[in-house]
Order: sequence, then C-alpha cells, then structure tokens
Amino acid sequence: MPRLLALILALFSLAIAVPANAAMDNTATVTGTPRGGTLAPASDSESVDLEDRAPALTVTKTADKASVGTVGEAIVYSVTVTNTGNTTITGITVTDTLVSLICPTSGADTIASLAPGAGETCTGTYNLTQADLDSNGGGDGDIDNTASASGTGAGGSGPASANGSAAVALNIVNELSIAKSFVISTDNGAPGVADVGDVVTYTYVVTNTGNVTLANIFVNDAHGGAGSLSAIANESLSNDAAPFGDSTDAVANNAAWSVIAPGDSVTFTATYTVTQTDVDNQ
Repeated sequence: MPRLLALILALFSLAIAVPANAAMDNTATVTGTPRGGTLAPASDSESVDLEDRAPALTVTKTADKASVGTVGEAIVYSVTVTNTGNTTITGITVTDTLVSLICPTSGADTIASLAPGAGETCTGTYNLTQADLDSNGGGDGDIDNTASASGTGAGGSGPASANGSAAVALNIVNELSIAKSFVISTDNGAPGVADVGDVVTYTYVVTNTGNVTLANIFVNDAHGGAGSLSAIANESLSNDAAPFGDSTDAVANNAAWSVIAPGDSVTFTATYTVTQTDVDNQ
C-alpha cells in the first residue's frame, strides 16, 4: 500500500510539472420562460486548448542591380520584413550595415506592428565609392551587406529577430592607354627632318582608362635608334579629372608615377640625339 501511494503521488507531481497549453474558456447558458412555475437556467462550459505563441520574423533583402562599376552609381536595396509566427509582433526595428532604411508606415527604420502573415518593405540607397572599387569590395569582388529586424511578440511571448543579406557584383576594369608623339626639338639641319645631331623629344601620355586607382606607372620604349634613348622621366600630371588631387607622385622626375586615379593622365618625356648610323641605316 505505501508503494502504491508513492507511485500515485509521483504521477501527480509529474502532471503538475508539465505546462499545459493556454486555454480559451467559455460558458453557454440557456434560459426560458415557463408557462407555470419556475425554470432554472442551465449552463455548460468548454475549454479549448490554444496553440503556444511562437513569435518569428523573416527578412528578405534584394538589390535593384546585379552589378555596378561607376563611382556614384546608386544601388537601391529593398528589405522585406515578414511575420512568420503565429502572434502579433510589435516595436520592430530594422537596421542595415550599409544604408539607412525607411519603412513606409513610420517614415523611419521602424515598424510599429505586424500581424501573423503580414509584411512590410523598407528601402535604402547606397552610392558606389572609389574605395569600393579600389578594395575590390573588401576583397570578395562585390558590395555585400546585411539587414536585421527585431521585435517583441504579443503578451510577453518573447523576442523575435532575423536577418537577410544581398550581394552586388563589382565590374572592375584595370586599364591604361598610352599616346606617343614627338617633335624635333633641336633642328640643326634641314628643317622638319631629323639630321645627324638633331634632338628628338618624345612625349608619352599615359591615361587611366579603367575604374580602379593604379600605382607605380612607368614607361618602356623599344626605341629603334642606333644610339641610346634618354631616361623616360620628367613625369607630370597633365589631366586631373574630378575629384581633383587624387593622383600623386611621391618622388619627382624619377621615371615613375606613384598613383594615378581613373580618368587622370600623366605625361612622360624622353630625348634622343640622331646619329650618323641612323642616317646611314635608314
């Protein structure tokens, strides 16, 4: 008998320890008017178990472009926050690592409330920078970032949060062009032609025609003269496209240009003195 009593008490304790689902209680009552005498009302009650509240959010992030490659080019991000749980979520804050987001219902980065199944799309714009291109998007070749949303489930059912990411590829172009010209800077003989002893000055205009800042620019010339071409040096910035001052040279006249930004041009020069062998072997 004591063993049976202990077993019953253990089962009773276990039943108390397991939380029951929330219940929706209601009572129905019926009344009427008798033709004689009295009629007591009758009632009956039922309790319907409710599913446990489970607050949940999802975040989907998209961009309006698959790739970009021009400084200042705009990327418009859309961040959709959806209540995928079974209870209303309030006080939702939407944040982004790259842009400031605007949600239509608040005009800020917040959503007051989302019922189960409801969603709202917030937007933000990012403009591509030269630093993005020069760093190749931090090394992975794209602009990527993450948006997050967090809020609180109804009735103290707990927090809910989620995040979503999007990547926009970078169109990286590493490219230089060169234009070579000459003048007879010292013309001792027949005008307009190169005679023995005449000095020819060559000009080399190097332009960064890509979209990435380049470094350590120097020019080689496979010159066909019998004598020696001077060093290709006297480098100078000949075209400074906006933004200004982003092409620099650490050491002047050392036959190399340190940094050339997209759209800028650097000019080098060299000289050659015509020899008798040049004339003889023409």
